[in-house]
Amino acid sequence: MKCQGTVGRLNPILLVTILWLSLVLAKNTVPVLVVSGIYHGIVGENGGIVDVTPEIRAENGPICGYRIVNTHKGKIPFEVFMLDQEVGTAQLNARHPLNCEEKKNYVVTIAAVSCAGIVSESVEVHVTVKDVNEYIPEWSEEEYSGQVEEGELAEAILRVSATDRDCSPTFGDICQYTISSPDQPFQVDQHGVITNTAPLSAQESRSHVLSVIATDCGGKESSPVLVTITVLPKCQTSWADVSTSMTYIPGTGPQPIFPAAHLTLCPAVCPTAHLETTLTLHTDHVGVGCDRDTYSLASQRKMCGASSQAVELLPAQSEETPWVNNLNTDLGREAGPVYQFDGSNGVIIPESVLAHNLGSEFTISTWMKHERQTNDKHLKEQLVCLADDHRKNRHHTSLFVRNCKLVLLLRRDYKEDERNVFKPAEWRWSIPQVCDNRWHHYAVSVSSQGVELTLDGELWQPENNNPEVIDDWPLHPAADLKTTLAVGACWHGSDLKMKHSLRGYLAGLSILPGKREHSEVLKCLVQCSESLQLPATNLLEPGMEMVTNSHGSQVTIDGEDAENMNQLVRQVAYLNTREFPAPGRRRLELSTAITCIDGTKRIVPSAISGILVLSVPQPTITISGTENISRVYDAFKRGVRIFSDMRISVSKGTEEAEPVAGVNMDKVDKCTISVFPPLNPDHEEIKLPVLMLKSLKLGNSITGNGVEISGADMIYNYEQVIRQVTYTNKKPAYYLNRQFKIVCSELNQRFTSNEYVQTLTVIHPPVSVSENMLPIQPAHHQLSQHGAEMPSAHISSDHQYLSMGQTQGHAVVVVVVVCVGLLFSVLAVGVVRLRAAHKRALREEAEVEMAWDDAALNITVNPLEETTECRAMGGEKSIESDMDQDSSDDEMYVEETSDDDDEEDEAPTRHRLEWDDGL
Repeated sequence: MKCQGTVGRLNPILLVTILWLSLVLAKNTVPVLVVSGIYHGIVGENGGIVDVTPEIRAENGPICGYRIVNTHKGKIPFEVFMLDQEVGTAQLNARHPLNCEEKKNYVVTIAAVSCAGIVSESVEVHVTVKDVNEYIPEWSEEEYSGQVEEGELAEAILRVSATDRDCSPTFGDICQYTISSPDQPFQVDQHGVITNTAPLSAQESRSHVLSVIATDCGGKESSPVLVTITVLPKCQTSWADVSTSMTYIPGTGPQPIFPAAHLTLCPAVCPTAHLETTLTLHTDHVGVGCDRDTYSLASQRKMCGASSQAVELLPAQSEETPWVNNLNTDLGREAGPVYQFDGSNGVIIPESVLAHNLGSEFTISTWMKHERQTNDKHLKEQLVCLADDHRKNRHHTSLFVRNCKLVLLLRRDYKEDERNVFKPAEWRWSIPQVCDNRWHHYAVSVSSQGVELTLDGELWQPENNNPEVIDDWPLHPAADLKTTLAVGACWHGSDLKMKHSLRGYLAGLSILPGKREHSEVLKCLVQCSESLQLPATNLLEPGMEMVTNSHGSQVTIDGEDAENMNQLVRQVAYLNTREFPAPGRRRLELSTAITCIDGTKRIVPSAISGILVLSVPQPTITISGTENISRVYDAFKRGVRIFSDMRISVSKGTEEAEPVAGVNMDKVDKCTISVFPPLNPDHEEIKLPVLMLKSLKLGNSITGNGVEISGADMIYNYEQVIRQVTYTNKKPAYYLNRQFKIVCSELNQRFTSNEYVQTLTVIHPPVSVSENMLPIQPAHHQLSQHGAEMPSAHISSDHQYLSMGQTQGHAVVVVVVVCVGLLFSVLAVGVVRLRAAHKRALREEAEVEMAWDDAALNITVNPLEETTECRAMGGEKSIESDMDQDSSDDEMYVEETSDDDDEEDEAPTRHRLEWDDGL
């Protein structure tokens, strides 16, 4: 009982001791993996043992095993085996073959387990799958192609590329490319870049075919790939397939000019960033700028609705415009008079032509062709100048060229309340057209709102300091000075001579005082009937733009898309709307500027082509009407319409001309009426329908030689005007007739009508002869001094006697001879009496006899009638003559009747009396 009690008292102490010893012993026997950090392992794709570094080993054994403690250990293709329990080593194995290409690295977490069941801390094993060279290189493309320019050693023609599916650089990288084709002037580097080893010739071979093999770093080769290299002819940026000429048939509408053109670019030389192509139709004709056959400048102004108050300062040379008669004209221009100024000449415009007070609003417009003459920046070349006439050289208003700038000078007149006011007085436009030696239309308009320049129909938009505006004081008062208006130079009053002469060409120079010309008129004046037509806008790609100038002679296309540029150029068309365009060749230029990516600019060589406009059948203008009209004295004194039923007809081609019915849209631009000999201003006059001419805005001039009506208008209107032209003669008895010739033309006399002659015949009143007056003897009848007096001739008008005489045969020859002898005897006696009676008749019928010429009359008498009279009457009959002239200048008729009143009712027989052509 004692022992049990003692043991019972010792148990708690022993238990604590034993527990402490157990804890110490347990601590000393926990397994520990011998590794600093992690393990690294390598295993082949075929699986098997993993080569782990360092060796898997645990201390504080004995170790009874290892375990994989990854949370997803079921998916890990590895397992760990115990090798030696005492030493504590283990081995990591792959459960099955691995695929490096699918997964190259694995992380396995392991822990050692002692025989007491104690688990060590876990440690990671990083396993790398060792690659096996199982794949060959594969090409990224099935075949390759490249281009190289002939004659060049290219740094890189193209690059071939192959890949290997092996996962390691040892077997997955491409270490070498090889050209397997023998004897090729090419090489390939390790990066697959192919270059040529010698300059190539496109003539020798346009293409080379190579076979290239890729080898990976493990030594496996790919299958060969074909590489085609094209040798390009030496690159020249230019337009190709540009037709050198095209044929245009009038009336066929717009026709493409370059239907197959395309632009060849050289990207290797200039990678394109921007393109600008310009098509220009070159025409150097004045007028609307590009019409070869055009109306005159005056007709253009009329058709465009220009103000009729504008004053033409350089009209056509004539007797009425003496100030331009000494100027040099540029012959061959169809649009109107073109005057050449050689730098030493100028003309003064009479003040009767244009008042020098132009008003607060006016427009100066002109066509000018001018080029740079000298480097003197201060040289002035005056177009129009209004300056002091003497003593001073002040320029009041002038338009001139200086240093290739167009300058308007407008000095204000002196006003007391504005004597110290500084206002704009000079406007200087810097524009390249002034000195490009081509025709341009300039219009400077002045108003209270300022000064505007219209260049080639387009309003000039002000830019930075363009125009440059210069202010000035008003002119000083000078009451005793007047002004002189000059063209082509400026009059210097102090030197009394011209200065600042122009060297260039002017045409159509006019000033519209008191108002400005409408902008639409200025635009119309430069419009062309032949032009370039833009392609349809739906062909424009984004970033592309097309514009055309006001003439329609230039088209500009710009943008970045070279292919769209080619498409648009192929669609540009030529159009000529004239019904009868002048045949011939028009020059066309195609030019392109390229901007490269680096900002440099290159100019593509221009392509020159031509447009051949074919001729069409010419129109025929025909004037017709009643050619002979007879009127009495009173009608001529009141005024006779010369062409009362005149008609103008136009035929197209070979068609027969037909009279104009209704309103015809064909036009004529001039009709000239001439009369010869010239009119006698003392009693003859031609009058025009002034109001009608003014309403139709037709020009006219009247001289002693005739009338000229000008200005393009419809045939119907010209007919109405010409039918109202009247001829007045206060002394018609002086004339037998008057002839007027009229000729009309269109397209500035390109097509001319026939010469239509209208004859106005004066109907003279019959000569009254008293009963006791002897018949009038012909004025030219000569009386021989050896002649014997004979009874006067009697001319019978009885048809019966005439017919009887005409039916007689040779049987009456003897009787005829006898009667002729008697006739000459009677005529010799009657000549003296007839001459005296003739003089008395002239005094009594003065006006009538003034109309007759003293030309002699030859009287032919039928001897058979005289024989019949001799037999039947046996006596002498008196003769009465009634003369009447016809429409011809060379003939008149005389009507003779017998004295018998009974015979007057019978139809008289007319015998022709002929004028002596020699008088």
